[in-house]
Amino acid sequence: DEEDNFSGESEEGSEGEDEEFEDVQSSQDEAEDYDVHFDAEEEAEELRKFRQACDHEQFPDELDTPIDIPARVRFQKYRGLKSFRTSPWDAKENLPRDYSRISQIANFRNIRKHLLKPVDRQVPSGAFVHVFIENVPVAIKDSSRGSVVIFTLLEYEQRMSVQHVLQQRHVLSEAVVKSKEQLLVQVGFRRYVVSPIFSQHTKSDKHKMERFMPNSGTFYGEFSTLP
Repeated sequence: DEEDNFSGESEEGSEGEDEEFEDVQSSQDEAEDYDVHFDAEEEAEELRKFRQACDHEQFPDELDTPIDIPARVRFQKYRGLKSFRTSPWDAKENLPRDYSRISQIANFRNIRKHLLKPVDRQVPSGAFVHVFIENVPVAIKDSSRGSVVIFTLLEYEQRMSVQHVLQQRHVLSEAVVKSKEQLLVQVGFRRYVVSPIFSQHTKSDKHKMERFMPNSGTFYGEFSTLP
């Protein structure tokens, strides 16, 4: 009996050692993989953005004066307001040239109500229909995998405009996203790369710009009607 007990304890000990060895081996593999894909410049850039984000969170309304250029040159595009809420602001002042190529929506709610108004001979939701498409390129037919997504555009949805969106960070995301960085966004069935400008989401006619991702952003994009 004593020999049996001794042998059993040795087997349990060996299993525990194997499990511990497997954990150590997996951590070593992850470390080796990190060393292979290590990019010193990328790591330094991420560290710099992280420090800037921490400074912005602690001092959101402060900005350091540069050392290499005069302050009057660095801040020549800034303008002081006596009151951010009540001081007048011309929305069309100093606009970029790209604004001349976009469409301006006078009343978004009325336009949306007009576009989503029921029309005659409308196919009900969930109905089966036969769709015939002519002059389909052979390359599209060969590249399809048995299913094709078909959509239609409402009036004005082919025009370029400015989109103001609300975004929410994922609970597991710890990435530092700076304003004007390229992001891949999807609005409805469209997906494209944009460089959004982040700002505070308020009901005022002026919105304070944020240097890092809050819950509101603005970028160029095709006019899109909410469902």
